[in-house]
Amino acid sequence: MKKGYLYIAVATVLFSTMEIAIKLTGGIFNPIQITFLRFALGGLCLLPLVIKKMQKTTQKLTAKGTATKK
Repeated sequence: MKKGYLYIAVATVLFSTMEIAIKLTGGIFNPIQITFLRFALGGLCLLPLVIKKMQKTTQKLTAKGTATKK
């Protein structure tokens, strides 16, 4: 239960830093670029965890994006 609260707190802090990041860049980056980078990096960080979980549950990720049972 406490672990869940920790994850929520970390996610809140990380998502709240976007406004600060936009201010610190001084207008060099478009806010859409920063949002794209944030979600792309987040997806790349989660990808190994998802692959590991899918291997444990005998699911296979296909090119169409659908998970099928092996």
